[in-house]
Amino acid sequence: MKEIAIYRDNGSVDPRLINEFEQMTGYRLPKTYRELLAAHDALWPERRVFNFIDRSSGEPVNRDVTFYGFGEGVFEDEQICLMQEHDVYGHEGVVTIGCAANGDYIGFDYRGKLDDAEPAVVVMFHDVADTEGKMLVNFVASTFDAFIDILYKPAGDDAEHHD
Repeated sequence: MKEIAIYRDNGSVDPRLINEFEQMTGYRLPKTYRELLAAHDALWPERRVFNFIDRSSGEPVNRDVTFYGFGEGVFEDEQICLMQEHDVYGHEGVVTIGCAANGDYIGFDYRGKLDDAEPAVVVMFHDVADTEGKMLVNFVASTFDAFIDILYKPAGDDAEHHD
């Protein structure tokens, strides 16, 4: 996994909060994700853009990612526990870990893999439905480490940001 440059975060968080989230969802999160978010809660990485194939069009597209947080002081719309409920439009087994600026959700796909500690990373389109009327799920990367490795800086963002 690439080293991560931090644009913004909410500092470190007690790993027990991440463990409690795992107990709440029933899914074991990837080790590198747990370590990264324990050190950088509500992380906004400098390299935050990624490419994938949009299942609805078959075309390559990109999104950015900011990760939800676990600790106190995280804005309500960035609290991971509050971002798991997607009404009838979400998918059982997709754990939302972040969002894109356009409102799409970034998540871990555990569907059919309850014991999988290395789930695929996916994007759920908030405004495009699949054939069952749920948010369309698009594959992004086979593991969290592979996801971090494909992140890049947005075009025109040459300056390094450090808080």
